[in-house]
This record gives sequence, structure tokens and C-alpha cells, in this order.
Amino acid sequence: MLKADRRASSELDSCLGEPITYHPTNMQRYRSLGDTDEDAWQLDEYEPSYQRPSPNRQTSTARLISKEDVSKITTTDRNVSPSMTGYPLRHFYFRTAVGVLGPVIVFCYFIAIWRIYLAPIDANSPVAFGPPGAKWVFYSWFVAGVVGLNLSLYGLAGVEAAMLMEPRWNVGDAMRLMMHADGTWSGPGGWMKMLKWIVQTRRVGARQKLPGRLWFVLALPSILVFLAWPISGLCLETTDGFLHGTRGAAVPVTGFSYANFNERNRADAYDGASVTWKHALDARIPGQGTVYTPVGFDRSQYTYLEEVPVVLPKDDGINRLFLTAQADSPIEGIAWGLLLQYNCSIVEKLSDLSILKDRKPAADNNIFNATGGLRSYYLQDNTSTVIVQNQTDPFRNLWATNAHAVVETAQQMWPNRDVLDRFYKSSPNAIFTETAGCYFNKNESLTGDYPGIEQERIFEILLWQKIFDSSYNDGAPPQYNFSIDHNITELYGAYDYLDFEYNIPANLSDTYPRQPMTATGVQCKSSSSWFSNFFTSTASPPLFYAPYSDDPDNVDQGSGYMVQLGYLQASQLRQSMLRAYAAYAVQLMYNGGQGFTAQDGSHVTTLNPNITSFVAGKVIKQGVVPAGVPVALFFLWALISTTLCVSYGFRKRWSAILDGYTLFRLGVELEESEKLKIQKYSNMSEVEECLALNEIPALVGDMQPSNPIGRVGLVKTSVAAKEKLYQ
Repeated sequence: MLKADRRASSELDSCLGEPITYHPTNMQRYRSLGDTDEDAWQLDEYEPSYQRPSPNRQTSTARLISKEDVSKITTTDRNVSPSMTGYPLRHFYFRTAVGVLGPVIVFCYFIAIWRIYLAPIDANSPVAFGPPGAKWVFYSWFVAGVVGLNLSLYGLAGVEAAMLMEPRWNVGDAMRLMMHADGTWSGPGGWMKMLKWIVQTRRVGARQKLPGRLWFVLALPSILVFLAWPISGLCLETTDGFLHGTRGAAVPVTGFSYANFNERNRADAYDGASVTWKHALDARIPGQGTVYTPVGFDRSQYTYLEEVPVVLPKDDGINRLFLTAQADSPIEGIAWGLLLQYNCSIVEKLSDLSILKDRKPAADNNIFNATGGLRSYYLQDNTSTVIVQNQTDPFRNLWATNAHAVVETAQQMWPNRDVLDRFYKSSPNAIFTETAGCYFNKNESLTGDYPGIEQERIFEILLWQKIFDSSYNDGAPPQYNFSIDHNITELYGAYDYLDFEYNIPANLSDTYPRQPMTATGVQCKSSSSWFSNFFTSTASPPLFYAPYSDDPDNVDQGSGYMVQLGYLQASQLRQSMLRAYAAYAVQLMYNGGQGFTAQDGSHVTTLNPNITSFVAGKVIKQGVVPAGVPVALFFLWALISTTLCVSYGFRKRWSAILDGYTLFRLGVELEESEKLKIQKYSNMSEVEECLALNEIPALVGDMQPSNPIGRVGLVKTSVAAKEKLYQ
């Protein structure tokens, strides 16, 4: 039963407005703890049951709080107790450390891939080389990218919570704070949500509102990494290439070596090269077909270096090319080979020539009386030799019935004639015992070293031509082109076709009109069958077959003659010489790709213990996007993310991140008046339609700045002190 008087019951009733009825049974019972019935009460263990009072039930009321104290009760006071314990703001070191180190590690990993796997590779090389493990590095990068992206967002989410407590980054109002919900700044889904938010704001008629500065600051590194990551995939590609092989294993190679390079006879090299030259065949490097260029050589300027096996150019010279014996795959190490360079240029005037500017006139070189149309002589103190050949003899088997030519070639000799004379006088059989007929390798003291790569050797050629309009009988006449470019006017008429017409009687030769021949010329510089071959070597249009008659009833129908329809131009002559050099280079080093056995039994295929062969494997090569683009994006991402985490991540804050729970707690702490404003809007409407959010502050601060124990909530200006305790 209750121990309370009627007076106390009425006072409690007047204080609380409506009395509460307590049933004597199944209720909590109070026991007096003091000397009198009015001191204090303690509940006994009964179940309470509450009902409206009825006239036949006993009730009791007691005044627990004075009327003066009721007016002093507020929402805040309900939560304050003198014995309440406060809690400090917390550090989140692990999250911040992840945010700092994650982007840095990912950026450094990409830099390592770039420098180790991409930078050493020559993008202009037709063969891709690289270190091992390229396939796993390629796949691991995308795993690292996904992990690094999420680690960055993990750290930035904590930075967001810390920056929301800083007045400098105050987003202004709760509407903008809601824009940070769900980390909308962190990815494409959030960005689309934000665009929708902005559009919805305009649709409901409210003033268009963009996110605060903080949202854009957090979105910037996210945008950078979302751009950098897929772009990095465009700059990395895996391809079939070659990896470093095992050192120490001898590699079989094909090509001449130092021991047998000079074991050939002179005709072996010339004859093999002339076949390639005459038939305009490719000067192809055998085997793997790899050639080597000096360090810093820009291979992108030369199209013939874009593929393997390499084919030496037909229309241009080469610069500093190293040819060595070839294996089935690329090689590295120490190898002996042929370093060469050559080029040819068109001669416009006689003074451009170095040797043939001193040529002998036709009357002095005895070419008119030469047997077989061939003469030679020496120039410039016996250091150069000139060969004159004539293809105007009407009794010879001509290239074409209407084409006649004379050619002069000149070249610098090594050794010169004086050295050769001494060489031959050294022994009656010196030509057999001291030389193999190709190079003088048996007695170097007589000849000295062969000129090096810096000492260019000169080869010059002058070509005089005469083409007649040959049309016979009633056949359709050929269409001739008698134009010629780059002719040397000073040498026009140096030879005349009639000078070689031996079948013209001497007493009648003066009655025939003169037929002066036009000259063109080419000079070639290099270190390290003839007139018809000029045409065939350049793949010029073939000879034209002119029938004697088109009349099927004519006795001559079906017969005709071969004519040349135009002059060999200076550019074609240059092209022919370039192809001759290319063919000779391949023949010198590789015997034209054919087998060879020297006099001592050595072969062109040998084992070289000083080189290592590359092995086939997967390598990483440069993709369609330069590596500098993702490097720059990753650098900015890592810089901004790390700076934000270092600047704000280590500061004390009220929560690890701005998640759903923290937003809910912030909403609970709102003033009653603010809650009422929000309640005016339907729960079924979009958040953009709740205009009351525009009036609620958004700085996460101290709602009780004057109290020893503060309370975290949304405020206008009250910054939360970092060393203070909070409820």
C-alpha cells in the first residue's frame, strides 16, 4: 500500500496536471527511506500498471518540483547532469596513414613500371625488348590501381569529417551538407547524383545552389584518379618480344667473322652482289635480320628500320650501320662485324666532282681504239683509278637497238698503286701467298690499316647517253621521251656516237651529222654487266618491243626490235648506285645469305661464346598514350590527396567519417524550432524540396561553448575546441 497523505497527492496533481492511478496490486511499491513519510521513497518490486483515475480508486499525489523551477527547464538542461562524463575528440591515425601512404605508393609503383619497363624500350625499334615479369606487372598494376583508388577514398572520407569542423571550409547550410551525404564527391555515381540535385533544385523553383568549396576540393583528386587509371591502361600494352637469355651458352650465328672475312676471292663478293643488283632484288639481312645503330640514333627517321628482317634501302643511303653475324633471335654481348655508311648525290656540274674533274678527254684516253670498249688509267698521283666503258659498238649485243652509252667510273684506291707495286715486287708469288685476292690480310705492314669509318672513300660515275627515234616499216611508232634532268652542260658532246661507228668509211664520216651525247653524273661516298644493269637495278620500265608491222598479212608481222623509250635519269642512276652498295654490303657480311666454306674449312655459320641470345617472351611496350599523361595525373592526385590528409587528417574530430549515423545524430541535435520547420515538408518529397535545410547552419561545432562539457552539433560560428570534452 502507499504511504502518502491526501495533501501530498493533491499537490502532485496540481503540479503535473493529471494524476496517475496506481493499483495496489501488480505495481511497484515505495518504501520509506527516511524518518517520516515525506522524506524519500524507494520502489518495491512490483509490475506497474497505469490507468486513468476513477472515482472508486485510491490515488495519491506529491509535489516533486516547485512551480518556480518548472519554468527553468529547457531542452539542453534535460541532458546536463553535474555527474555527466565528457569524452574527448578523437584521432584516427590509421585512416589518415592509409590516406597519406596509399596514393604515394600507387604513384611510385607506376613510376617504377614506367622507368623499368617502358623507358628503356626504344619505341622506334621494330623488335620489343624488356625485363622479365612483364605480364604479371601488367596485371598487378590494375589490381594496385583499384586498391589504391579505394585507399585514397578511404583517407579522404576522414579528411571530409575533419574539414567540416573548420570555419574555413564551412559549407554554409544543411542543404549543402546533405550534398556530402554518401560521399557524392568520390565517384561517377555521386557526380551524377549531384547533377541531378542541381537540376531538381531548379525544377522546384528554388534558387540554384552548387556544392560548397569543400565538395569540389574533395572531388578534384577523385576526378584525377578516375581519369588517370583508365588512361594508364592506354599507355601500357603487352606484346610479343624478347627477354634477356642465359649468359654463357654459345650461340650459333650466320655471317663472316674476323677469322674468315678475308678468305674469299675478289670475284666471290662482286659476282654475288651483282646478281642482287642487276635483278633489283632486296638486300635483305638474313636470320633475325637485325642491324645495330649508335646510341642516340633516331631510328624513327628511317622507314627501313621499322621492321625485321631489315631490308637495306633502295632509294637512300645509310648512316653508321653495324652489321654482325645473325642468330635466330636478337643477340647481345661482344661481336665482330662491319660498320659502314654510304650515300650518293647527283652531280650538277663538273666542279662538284672530286676525281673525274681531272678526267682525260676522249681523244686522250684511247677509248676509241679500245678492244672490247674498255680502258683504264690512274689519276691524282696514282691514288685513284678511272675506268671508261663504251657500249656504242654496233657489232656488239646492245641493250637496245636505239640506245648507246659511254660510262666513266672513278674510285679512290686502297692501297694505292705505289704500294701495290712494292707488294708485287716483294715476292714473285706475292699475289698468291700474301693475299687471298680480296683483301690484303697476310702482310699488313705493306698496306697499313684499311681506312676507318671517318675516312670516306669516293666513287664517281659519269654516264653519256644517246637515244634515237627508231621507227621502221609501217608498225605503230613508239612514244619516246627525250627529256633528261640534271645534265652536266660542261660535258655535253664530250663523246659523240659517230666516234664509235667503226663501220662508217673514213672518207664518208665527215658527211654524217654529229651525234653528241648528254652526260649525267653521280658521286657516292662510303666508308667501310653494266649499262643494262643500270636500268634493271632501278626496276625502270622494261624495254619496249616495237613490231615491224601491224598488218597480219605482212611477211614481217610477228617480228620487231627492242627499243629504249627514254633516257636514264640522274635520279635513277643514283638509285642504281645505292642498290649496288646495299647488295655489296650484304654480300660482304653474309655472303648473300648463302652458305660458304673457306679454304681452311671454316664456315659462315659458327658458334660465338661471347654473345647471349634473347629469348621470346611477353614485354610491356608504349601504348597509344604517352606515359607522361598518366604520370602527371597520378602526381596531382597523390599530391592533393596526401596534402589534404597531412593537413587535416591528423586533427582531432568528432567522427571517423560523415556517414549515415553521424548525419542522424546531427539531426537529433537540432533545435526544436528547426525540427518544426523541417516537419512542414512531407517525408515523401525529395530532399531538394525541403527548403528549410537552407536555413539550418552546417558547421560541425560546439552547441554549448560556455559549458565545461560541450555538445557536438550544427552551429553557425561556434568552433569545437579540440581539447574540450564533449557529451
